[in-house]
Amino acid sequence: MTALLALVWGATAADCPADQPVDGEVLVRDEAWLHIHPSADAPRVRRSSSSAVDGVTRWRVLADRGEWIEVEPAPSSDRPFTWCVAAEPTLELWGVRLHVRREALAEVTTGEVRRSWEDGTSLVLVPGVPVGPASADGSRPVRVQGLPLVARFEPEELGWSFTSRPSPSLASMGRDLQRYLVEGATPTLAGQPVLLPEPDGETTRPQRIERHEAGWLVHHAGSCHQVVLLAASHEVVVTDYVEPMGGEGIPRREPELEHWVPEGTPVLGPDGTPAGEVRSPRVVPDGEVEGELRCTRLVLGPEAVDQHTLRLCVPESAVRARMR
Repeated sequence: MTALLALVWGATAADCPADQPVDGEVLVRDEAWLHIHPSADAPRVRRSSSSAVDGVTRWRVLADRGEWIEVEPAPSSDRPFTWCVAAEPTLELWGVRLHVRREALAEVTTGEVRRSWEDGTSLVLVPGVPVGPASADGSRPVRVQGLPLVARFEPEELGWSFTSRPSPSLASMGRDLQRYLVEGATPTLAGQPVLLPEPDGETTRPQRIERHEAGWLVHHAGSCHQVVLLAASHEVVVTDYVEPMGGEGIPRREPELEHWVPEGTPVLGPDGTPAGEVRSPRVVPDGEVEGELRCTRLVLGPEAVDQHTLRLCVPESAVRARMR
């Protein structure tokens, strides 16, 4: 089970077949190059593999061109509770269009997947959950918001693109503030142990824990999953909860000058050719003013090295100033 602590998109991962249509949204592996134009010689950038959960990011398909897929960052604010893989946050509001090779796409769930077992455990996955390569017994690793799971899928449940849609049943149910799992607890899903991640507050604390004839049913829910695990009686602690006192006020911030560009402002690639349009009013860094352009370098990850850095420009005439 330790191999499930991270998905590894390596040589064992399948590639998207040439005859498999791609539309809607896709997940692109971090090691993949993103090109300004569909050419190996075009300016390109790629994410640092340590900068995203599960090693993939979510993109909207603009065109399937065979070897190349034209994409733009998928929005992450118009459909809450439906996306479990984030869009590229650095590029999301820039509306930049990029091209990625077909083999860079990750395999995903194409529709809602539901499983339930006699021990009271269950699993629900929304469309667009990344799955890892199949093991010898046919099971596939799935990692949702830090929770490593294993599941078996029917061929028609998996593919290379998907469409997000509202799923109210997976909306947050709050947090169980009176019961929690003890350190080192190993609950099960369909009889198989699940190694829980280190507690980090809201993302790993169960929404609800309830009594079961065999122990406790532990409910986890998020933007892409709903899972019910079975924990032994000694693995859950019940406490008295006291409403916390209110915190101190937020200190006043001095006004500062910032620069921004309006929605629809043209975005140019590092070679000066059109690369997209700003999606919404966007604050731009001071950057470098080069003639009629203001350019900035966007880093896709924690490392400011060339392969993770993309230079984008906007017309200097479109830049406005305001106090905030």
